[in-house]
Amino acid sequence: MSEKRDTLKRYFHNKFNRKDYQQVNELFNDENSRPLNSLMEEHWDEFESDRKTDQSRFERILGRLHQDIQLKEYARWQTPRQKVWRLFSKIAAILILPISVALLYLLLQNNQVDSKIGWAEIRGVKGARTKFELPDGSTGTLNGESSLKYPLNFAKNRNLELEGEAFFKVVKDGPGNPFYVEVPEFTVKVLGTKFSVASYGGEDDAEVILLCGSVEVNREQDRFRKIIKPNERIAYDKVAGKFRLEEVDAMACLSWKSGTLMFRNDSINDVITKIERMYGVDVIIENESLRQVKIRGTFKNQSLEDVMQLLSESFKFKYEIETDKNEKIIRLY
Repeated sequence: MSEKRDTLKRYFHNKFNRKDYQQVNELFNDENSRPLNSLMEEHWDEFESDRKTDQSRFERILGRLHQDIQLKEYARWQTPRQKVWRLFSKIAAILILPISVALLYLLLQNNQVDSKIGWAEIRGVKGARTKFELPDGSTGTLNGESSLKYPLNFAKNRNLELEGEAFFKVVKDGPGNPFYVEVPEFTVKVLGTKFSVASYGGEDDAEVILLCGSVEVNREQDRFRKIIKPNERIAYDKVAGKFRLEEVDAMACLSWKSGTLMFRNDSINDVITKIERMYGVDVIIENESLRQVKIRGTFKNQSLEDVMQLLSESFKFKYEIETDKNEKIIRLY
């Protein structure tokens, strides 16, 4: 057992050899391995300080191991001109609900790892919120129907590509290595802060909401550059091609990441959008007069049925929940 423990320590300190790598890979491939369980239980604190249940802590470590094994294999052992191949894995303890995570290894032209062609991708399914940890220690939450891509050498090249919505808690790494989030409409630059970015393909606005610190929003084609402050929201209107800046309650806007719906005089359209993302449903307004309603309320980790019942009683409307081919549709009357 001590030999396996020493091997694991060498591996995570980047002092391993080919034999060490093979042993760790064999250990990880057997998640029910009694030696692996023992090693994990003995070294909880080296991998994760978050005190969850024993099972969730064990799964979080397995996820970190699996991701690290794949990245190190790519950087240390892959030869040039190999065929494109894929590894699909779970990052078990970084999830609220199951998602698929794909690491795509693309064709290399030389022995160096090129950040432009080696990427990891995290995808969030409809109705799920996905917690993630990036290689530099930055953490965050990915909203439903969203995806996040980053280069395999992310610690030295902190550039992300986002589709959908994500909240970030960024680790500071000095002015020489800023953190960038790119969406089709603009780029967000940050040194260390907590903020969210949203850019869904079917919506008119792309936005940034700042909880603390400061971020810079850039749109090179318009020579636009703006630094925003905490509790500010900057949105880009895709139709008008213009930015607008407004003060918001950032905690309320970002409550989705902890499973909470928080409405502060929100329009029915904004409420519907939040419900659809939270529960993975489609909402249809059959009564057009409802579009004039403003809604206030907070719902923390409540079921869809409870949320709809309370809203309908408080704001005097009726609703029906239908199921069509395993998808739920809510009609408001």
